[in-house]
Amino acid sequence: MLHIDGFGNFPHLHGKFTIYANIRSTPAVDDWFNQLKKKLKIKKALMPHITITRNITEKDFNKLWPHLRHKKLVEPFWINALTVVKRDTFDPYAKWEFFKAFEFKNQQGFIGTENIEGGRIEMVGQDQTSLFETI
Repeated sequence: MLHIDGFGNFPHLHGKFTIYANIRSTPAVDDWFNQLKKKLKIKKALMPHITITRNITEKDFNKLWPHLRHKKLVEPFWINALTVVKRDTFDPYAKWEFFKAFEFKNQQGFIGTENIEGGRIEMVGQDQTSLFETI
C-alpha cells in the first residue's frame, strides 16, 4: 500500500512547472524504489509521484499552487502494477512510451467506488476531498 501525502512541484526549463501528489517516503517504499532503480539500471534520483498537472506556465502555476501547497491530503491506495514509461530526453516533442510493467503478486485491489459499493472497503466518516475549488 502506498500513501498520497500532500503535494509538491518541480520546475522545468523555460518557466514551466509540474504539480504532483507526493508519495509518502517510508523505509519500505525507499528500499523498494532503490531495488527498482538497480533492476532498471537507473543512476539518477527518482521522485515517486502522481502527476496532477504537467508543464504549465509560471502564470498558471502561480494561480494553482497557492491552493494546493498547504492542502492536507493523506490517502492510502493499493496498486496492482507499476508501469514504467520512457521518452527521449532531448526531443522537446517526445511522447512517453511504454517500457515495462511490473505486476504485484499480493494484490489487495484498488480503493475505488467498485470496492466501496461491493462492501470490500468501508469508508467511515470520510468525505471526498476536493482538490480543486473555484478560483
